[in-house]
Amino acid sequence: SVVFNRDLSISMIRLEEPIDLGQSVRTFIVRGTSPDGQTTEIVRGTTVGYARLERFASRRITQISVSLTAIGDVPRIGIKLYA
Repeated sequence: SVVFNRDLSISMIRLEEPIDLGQSVRTFIVRGTSPDGQTTEIVRGTTVGYARLERFASRRITQISVSLTAIGDVPRIGIKLYA
């Protein structure tokens, strides 16, 4: 989980994995915590590959978490958030 020091408005997330090391993410779930403390699922999916963009309705969050299931090695993943 990542906790932000202020509310953020986001509408897209980019997940990346170093595909030259092999694909390791099988599934993912992204959850966000709103300013009032409620945690909800934002998006879920399968495989990330080089990069995966997921768009969703804009929402304000104070915290984000990404849960992964992996194939083989522990996955290395990059996360970028967009307004």
